[in-house]
Amino acid sequence: MRKLERILIALVVFAVCVWFLFPTIKWYGFVSAEDKALTTGSSLQVKEYSQGRASEVLQYMEENPDSGIPEEYSFVIELAKAQLRSEGKGGTDVKVCSDVLNAFSTSRDDGAILLQAVEQHCREHIQSLKELSSKALQLGLDLKGGMSILLDVEVSSLAERLGYEPSESEISAAIDEDIEILKNRIDQFGMAEPEIRRQGDSQILIELAGTPDPERVDAFLKGKGSLAFHLADTLTTQRALAYLQANPAEYEAVMKALESGEDFVQPSVIPSDRMLAGMFSTDEYGLEQLSGVVVIYRKAALDGGYLLSAETSKDSTSNQPVVNVKLSDEGGSIFYDFTKGHIGQPLAIVMDGHVKSVATIRDALSTNVQISGFTTEEAENLAIILKTASLPISVSVSSQQTVGASLGEDSVRIGAKAIVFGFLLVVVFMVVFYKGCGLIADLALVMNLVIMVATLGGFGSTLTLTGIAGLILSLGMAVDANVIIFERIKDELRAGALPKTAVRNGYSKALWTILDSNITTIIAAVVLISFGSSAVRGFATTLAIGIVSSVYTALFLSHLMMDLTVGRNISISWRKK
Repeated sequence: MRKLERILIALVVFAVCVWFLFPTIKWYGFVSAEDKALTTGSSLQVKEYSQGRASEVLQYMEENPDSGIPEEYSFVIELAKAQLRSEGKGGTDVKVCSDVLNAFSTSRDDGAILLQAVEQHCREHIQSLKELSSKALQLGLDLKGGMSILLDVEVSSLAERLGYEPSESEISAAIDEDIEILKNRIDQFGMAEPEIRRQGDSQILIELAGTPDPERVDAFLKGKGSLAFHLADTLTTQRALAYLQANPAEYEAVMKALESGEDFVQPSVIPSDRMLAGMFSTDEYGLEQLSGVVVIYRKAALDGGYLLSAETSKDSTSNQPVVNVKLSDEGGSIFYDFTKGHIGQPLAIVMDGHVKSVATIRDALSTNVQISGFTTEEAENLAIILKTASLPISVSVSSQQTVGASLGEDSVRIGAKAIVFGFLLVVVFMVVFYKGCGLIADLALVMNLVIMVATLGGFGSTLTLTGIAGLILSLGMAVDANVIIFERIKDELRAGALPKTAVRNGYSKALWTILDSNITTIIAAVVLISFGSSAVRGFATTLAIGIVSSVYTALFLSHLMMDLTVGRNISISWRKK
């Protein structure tokens, strides 16, 4: 391979590493502790914060119209300028609070537009921070803390499903199956290094490192995977709405019950084979809100028991997220017969008791069904829950709390010092023993560290204390290949070879020795990743990444730098020049 091609490859690798490292550097280096704390809140907390912040800003502006805009509210200056530009008033100065009020309202008493703009700014700011956090290198439970969730197993749900009182062995088997399903869900949801195990005879303990999104945690815990298709009754829906509007007290009670998920007495105008269900949509914060009601038949046209797979995609016409569901042959036959006999009638898609959308049946449907009415995140969550099956025995959250790091900032600081100290020792050793070539090896070592951290961050890995140990060990091992190569080069020089020939022969003869030694180590790392505990996997993952990275930097990057710098002479040892 020519030098130019090798240089381009090295530059591309470096650029990719910088791309992967950028979120980590920005998150840990430039985001304040206060902003980081905002990202740990639930969607409801984010909504309350954004609305509260908007009210706070409006109140200050109205109470201090002639005052300058404080630093903590400086973001409203850009919001006001953007509002003025949208009205064709660009160039107007915004210096005092009254300028902000005038930019957003024709009436000093009307702050609704300003409230909306500030709330939107706060919401988008927190959402962007959450997105940045998800892309940054995560710290493990032992370094940063996380979330601890204790689940109670509801044995009665298993008895209801089986139709008889289960034995102890059946209960134990169902709990084990629950654990496997939850592990699968957590893994597919992208949660980092979870610990999930049985606690006593009837509880399950889940520990999640870092600051997982509470909504996503609720999604995989509470999602039962119960997808069903019910025929909707438009005429009865209209009669039910008219009845409820004529009876305000009953209307309020029914709406409250639908929002909370509680049972309620069905309105008298609804036949016994049908029921009133709530239609739910998602607001800009990702919160489900009751948006309407619809009467559906109690008996499902088809339930999720016939589902084989579920994948998300985009609708080719509307570009909206959809879920492509594949049914079994039996389910496809049942659904085909049903839809063929009800063309032109409305069909409700019901997920865990909530009506997500109602669509008119246009054609007979078989094994492949496309359903819509979800946000992108809802569609992804639904596909995961459906693919991982419903829980055989229901669970309820007994406690959910944030846990502090067992080692925390001191361990991170000590680990960082150990990495720096070990790195400096290796740098000094290589320069002292191998002079100019040692400096090249040190540059490759720096790149090795960059690649390891970038890979961990880019693939959403979690850094634990054992992971830090793996990083330190990888740095120490990274120069082994360079030592082997340099000793080979010295042998070639002693035999009378020219510097460029010595470099070429040294790398060629050391190639298989280096590969053999690293392949045996990476095999052990893969075994540890496959069968080890969470702590062992953290160590093995960083070790495996370090091995691959060190092979690249030693055999490719340092070789390139040697070819670019070596001329008639080579500075490789205090004994041989």
